[in-house]
Amino acid sequence: MLNLSLSKLMPEKTPDVALVFAIYDELLRHRLTKADFLSILERTVDYEGHRFTPDDLADWPGRILIMMTENDRTTPPEVREDFKRLYPQAQVHLFEGTGHVTSWEQADAYRAVINDFLNGLNESSGGI
Repeated sequence: MLNLSLSKLMPEKTPDVALVFAIYDELLRHRLTKADFLSILERTVDYEGHRFTPDDLADWPGRILIMMTENDRTTPPEVREDFKRLYPQAQVHLFEGTGHVTSWEQADAYRAVINDFLNGLNESSGGI
């Protein structure tokens, strides 16, 4: 069941992402226990019961980076807009042309966005 759900998020199988698929297969077939699976379901149900509002972090002094991808089924355009409304103070970066495993497909660019954010340098380089 979990495999069917998660496999929809995976990119097209290519040599560039072969390692991602190997790790994914290892986790699902050999490492994930029944307790792990039930814990995932429990966290999902718990998350579904909480609703954030833009005011929840109004007094929080930290910075927020939201990284999304153009072709991730978990964040279609309307969900991306919801995130921007929910966290108006956030810096948002959209990776174009990639899906759910952008951290593997564009590892250098992915790390660069995080590093720039952490260094306070990413004021105008491709965010939305």
